[in-house]
Amino acid sequence: MVLGLATWVERSEVGASPASAACWSAQGWNLVRGAADKTIVSTPSEPQRIVSAAMGIATESELLALDARVGILRSVDCGVTWQGVRAPGGTPNWSGARFVSTDSQAGISVQFYNSPHLVSRDGGQSWRWGVVQGQNPSTPATVAMSSSPVVPGLWFATFIRQSSGGYSGGGVSTDGGIAWEANNDWVGWSLIAPSNNVNRVFVAGASSTLYESMDRGKAFSEVEKFDSDIVAMDSSSDGKSIWIALENSKMYSLDISTEKIRTNPIANNHVQRVSQFSRDPYNPSAMLVISDGGAVWYHRLVAESSSD
Repeated sequence: MVLGLATWVERSEVGASPASAACWSAQGWNLVRGAADKTIVSTPSEPQRIVSAAMGIATESELLALDARVGILRSVDCGVTWQGVRAPGGTPNWSGARFVSTDSQAGISVQFYNSPHLVSRDGGQSWRWGVVQGQNPSTPATVAMSSSPVVPGLWFATFIRQSSGGYSGGGVSTDGGIAWEANNDWVGWSLIAPSNNVNRVFVAGASSTLYESMDRGKAFSEVEKFDSDIVAMDSSSDGKSIWIALENSKMYSLDISTEKIRTNPIANNHVQRVSQFSRDPYNPSAMLVISDGGAVWYHRLVAESSSD
């Protein structure tokens, strides 16, 4: 693996984003705590409590968390206190759910592994199931889903057939995940990370290899092969980098803004296995990092120097 020459360090910065200044220190790893007098970190008696988290729906201090037992929780004070968000009856098991988008235009969107996905445009008061146009059944099971960091409403997804048959393959949505058009047969991809180029998307499957497509999924080429399977991936909020976590606990930030992709290691002494990244919409060098054990961290990187 060829590493870029940029050096990533953890430090405070003058003029930090309001989200960082209001909620967490701009330096290093910051544990997100909340749910009244309890932390949202799992305990031995409550394993895998938090399975997903996201930030920045309406304000910079707003957070969402998915609790495997009770569903969606919302905080407006950086995770200090939490309240439940209404969800429709008959919702699939929350333990396999992930947030896809939590922005002001696309609303709250929840992906359920091997089940249809939900979209809410009014803060969780009402919900709609996403559909794939012209396919049967109209709500196929979702494997992976990700929204563009720079183009409102542009989403990519991988679907599989349910027991009754129907569509299996890739899909593109231009209305925030409500309606989908079949794109290409990319069934093998379980992780998707769009870029700041509307046609460029990065994908990975149950392997150590990262691929990219420059034509929205019509063709893929190998980008890099890591030393362990890729288990989590997301784009930065400006679409110029992607974060990757491996099965062996290693983490990387890939600079995709230049002709030659640069791979920078991220120091990780806190999360043994990452289950999900969730981009900070206010800071392209920061992410929420969710562990398999249910802990949620806010981590920010600053490029101190860079040379060719």
